[in-house]
Amino acid sequence: MAGEKVQFSNQEFEVATVYYWLIILIALVLAVIVTALMSFYTITPGDSGVVVRLGKVIRINEPGIYWKLPWGIDRLHRIKVDYQYNAEFGFRSAEADSDIVSQGKFYRPEARLLTGDLKMIDLKWVVQYRVKDPVAYLFSVADPEQTIRTVGLTAMRTAVGDYSFHEVFQTERRAVAEMAKKHMQSKFDLYKMGIIIQHVQLKQAWPALPEPEPAPIVIHQPAMPVDSTRIDSVEKTW
Repeated sequence: MAGEKVQFSNQEFEVATVYYWLIILIALVLAVIVTALMSFYTITPGDSGVVVRLGKVIRINEPGIYWKLPWGIDRLHRIKVDYQYNAEFGFRSAEADSDIVSQGKFYRPEARLLTGDLKMIDLKWVVQYRVKDPVAYLFSVADPEQTIRTVGLTAMRTAVGDYSFHEVFQTERRAVAEMAKKHMQSKFDLYKMGIIIQHVQLKQAWPALPEPEPAPIVIHQPAMPVDSTRIDSVEKTW
């Protein structure tokens, strides 16, 4: 039975015609299966799917089963729209961060704020928000999460700076939170990020303690070697 020649690497093999076409058939079936798996996708309840083709948004999918062009032609972005996101400032509760200082999960660079009467406080707060426009959230700014953190920190510094030390701690906590919320929402609307701020909660506040001074560095000088020959000559002189 005449065979077909198949080249693999630098070697050439002769394969029977039946097996040759069988290999081709198996390869085609596998290609079809892989293509089908890459084409069909499911959007779960509470999510929204944004399909982008060659850099252009072509549709937004609600929960259900859908089909897209495979092999990277269509790209799917899943966004939770029926979900309350939490952005924590001054602390981290979800996971450890390499930048968090040694005092547990307290994060001093975000917590340290200056009040209107020029007193330093450490404040922990949480921003709760929801995505109302997944397309705007994905493509309005380069890094939505970092933008939320930057705007949130700026808003709280502005709000705390308008109130005294006593007001931030006791009497005007709700007013401080509301002012920060309005400031953040106005910035997100300006950037067209598709985000709604639901709540800003002041969790904990206390007077800022001075940072501990670093331990002094002690440098030990090596002992000078003793010249025994010189000592002997001195003893002989005496």
